[in-house]
Amino acid sequence: MDKDLLRRQIVDEIQAEFDTKLRQAKRQKEQAEGELEAASERWRAEKRRLNAEIDRLEAALVDAKAAAARKQPQSDSGRKPASPDPLAVGRIQEAADEKLKKATAEWERERGQLKSQINRLEGAVAEAIARASNPLRSTQPMKEQFEIELNRVAQEKTEIEQAFLRAKTQWEQEKLKITGEMVKLRRAAQIMGQPLPKEDKPDVNPKTRDLENQLKESHAKWSAEREQLAKEIHRLEQVSRHWDIERRQLNDHAGQLQQAFVKAQAQIQTYEAAARAPKPSEAQVEQLRREKEGLQKELQETRRAWEAERQQLKTEIERLEGQIQRVSESQDRVSKEIVDQLRKQYEQRLQEAIQEKNQLAGQLQSANALLEAEGTPRSAMQTENSGFDNTAIEDEVSRVESLIKEVVALMDDPDTELSTIIRKNVEKAELDAYLKGIMFAFDRSK
Repeated sequence: MDKDLLRRQIVDEIQAEFDTKLRQAKRQKEQAEGELEAASERWRAEKRRLNAEIDRLEAALVDAKAAAARKQPQSDSGRKPASPDPLAVGRIQEAADEKLKKATAEWERERGQLKSQINRLEGAVAEAIARASNPLRSTQPMKEQFEIELNRVAQEKTEIEQAFLRAKTQWEQEKLKITGEMVKLRRAAQIMGQPLPKEDKPDVNPKTRDLENQLKESHAKWSAEREQLAKEIHRLEQVSRHWDIERRQLNDHAGQLQQAFVKAQAQIQTYEAAARAPKPSEAQVEQLRREKEGLQKELQETRRAWEAERQQLKTEIERLEGQIQRVSESQDRVSKEIVDQLRKQYEQRLQEAIQEKNQLAGQLQSANALLEAEGTPRSAMQTENSGFDNTAIEDEVSRVESLIKEVVALMDDPDTELSTIIRKNVEKAELDAYLKGIMFAFDRSK
């Protein structure tokens, strides 16, 4: 019983120390997540602002091109006015395309780096989940040392108990001997006619009284110690049951996540095997396509459920991350260096984007100045437009405006990729130019 008690005391102390370090690691992780979330929010706001600025510049460039097209002369003299240099316009467009390619390549490179970091963290989390079923694995050497100490204490306890039993047996024998002598003395005193001595008188053997008092004190002390040990054992048993319940809950959550992941992986492998089948018919192709879409939806739902479950298990994961931090305290410094490096790269990208915006604005001003310097007459553009169908024009305007709204909504979505945003910017600029051309022609027809 004492061996189990000491073992449970050791487990309780280890658990208390582990919980303290876990709370510290949790606070540090929450602080780092808050900083990362704030930086991400600032980056998304800056991205939306830059997209709006690029959209405005592209729209202005399209307007300038449309104005240049409207200013081309159509006079009968056959005189051709000065037109914008196509080589200059081509160079401007090539420079803009080159900058766009560089920005895309840099974004893809940063995205690959972030993905590699995410994969590394997921591996560490998986290892931590695998170790969650046995939280005392890292304290195995300490446990062995305590086991040796427990065995030594148990051996000493056995020796003390044996010595106590020997002393008790000796005392019983001596007590019987003294009692026999007292009986003999009483009988002899009765025969001789002398009065019998009482127990409270000094004639009684003092050694007998001392032994009796020591025996009573030892019995009372042993009873008090036994009650105290019984209470401590009851408390430790309750703590052990509570810890076992928490560990079983963690194992259940980890098992559910593992089952969901295995199920999704099996479905993906089934689809891939079906896709590798030789020469499927049209019906099989259509069926596989539907199964693929269903599996993708189910996989997305499973991932969302897994993410939600992962958020619920953050406490347990952070506990395991605390073990990693205890092994190597330098990991926090490395993480801070990575965050600082990412922040510096982000600020550098913002500065480059601002410089590119200024360059595009300067190029746009140059193009506008070049177009305004032409000074071509607009009288030849006065053609008859009285035959337009107003209803058809209004329908076309409504359709183009709805397309522009859809493109803007897609661009404002933070989850949209950078390549898609760039493509939609060009599409929106074309739609704006087309809509302005329709409105210009419609106004002139009136």
